[in-house]
Amino acid sequence: INPLPVEFYPSHSLFISIGTLVHLLFLPLLFLGLTSMVYTKANFQLSLIFILLFLGMAIFTFTIRHMVQFMPFAVILASIGADNYEHNVKRLAVIMVYFLFFLTASYLTLKFF
Repeated sequence: INPLPVEFYPSHSLFISIGTLVHLLFLPLLFLGLTSMVYTKANFQLSLIFILLFLGMAIFTFTIRHMVQFMPFAVILASIGADNYEHNVKRLAVIMVYFLFFLTASYLTLKFF
């Protein structure tokens, strides 16, 4: 299974690729949620759990079934990040669009050069 949207022949590959794009699109919100851990103690504990689980999986093994362990924490942190920038929707949209362009440029650079 390739996490990058390269082939769309089987239908399950299409769903995996769309899911990967959704995950990548919400990464800026996750980073915004992680940066909010500096300001509140509850977010610090939640972020610490996420970071420890993520680093443990990234160092030793990184398969889909192991991502299930830290994905709920990532969703919570992304919603906290979205809640922090709810009052400024334009800025959040600009951040997400720039991040999407960065990912697209990185993908095309790696694929063709």
